[in-house]
Amino acid sequence: MKPFRHAIFDLDGTLLDSLPLWEHLGEDYLRSKGIEPPPNLFFEILTRTIPETSEMFHARWKIGYNAEEVRGEICQRIADNYARNVPAKPFAIPLLRALREADVSLCVATSNDREIVVPSLKRLGIETCFDFLLTSPEFGSGKESPGIYRACMERLGGTRADTVVFEDAWYAVKTASEDGFRVIAVRDPAEAENAPQIEASSECILPDALSELLASLAAGGGAR
Repeated sequence: MKPFRHAIFDLDGTLLDSLPLWEHLGEDYLRSKGIEPPPNLFFEILTRTIPETSEMFHARWKIGYNAEEVRGEICQRIADNYARNVPAKPFAIPLLRALREADVSLCVATSNDREIVVPSLKRLGIETCFDFLLTSPEFGSGKESPGIYRACMERLGGTRADTVVFEDAWYAVKTASEDGFRVIAVRDPAEAENAPQIEASSECILPDALSELLASLAAGGGAR
């Protein structure tokens, strides 16, 4: 594996095992209101934003005074779960420590909100691993375009040759790789159907190649 000096990390699905929270969020919320959710709820809200889901819940089940009240309750549940329950991927903390020991500079580029993810990073004891954190809402665009990766790379002082992007989602892997970034992908159940494309666009897949990556770092593969 070629050496690198800088790493840009996604969070959800990459470092944080947050998929179960999002899979059961709607069901758990309805049950908290005494409502048995329909069996297809996850797929019904999969492509909806939180405001759209809140509007649907308010209209269909007459929850809350208005949709904004529902949205506030859902967002609070999300924040509480990140602060208290969302775990790190099993390889995440050892990898971050190895990268730091190899003098690789690290940052986070996430589509999530800062106020949601930072308490989780603090609880897991990994907030200080990163030089900085940049969110899509703060930056002004998502990972459908490479701007957030370019901004992170420039702030780290890197180039595409010595900077690696860690991602799990196919659309983000595609964006980064097509813009010339080196990509190390993370296997996540939510992206199972896109596994062939992800593998073809990445230098390696974690956790499959974790031992190889750690060995490379220990041998100076991340040294500046």
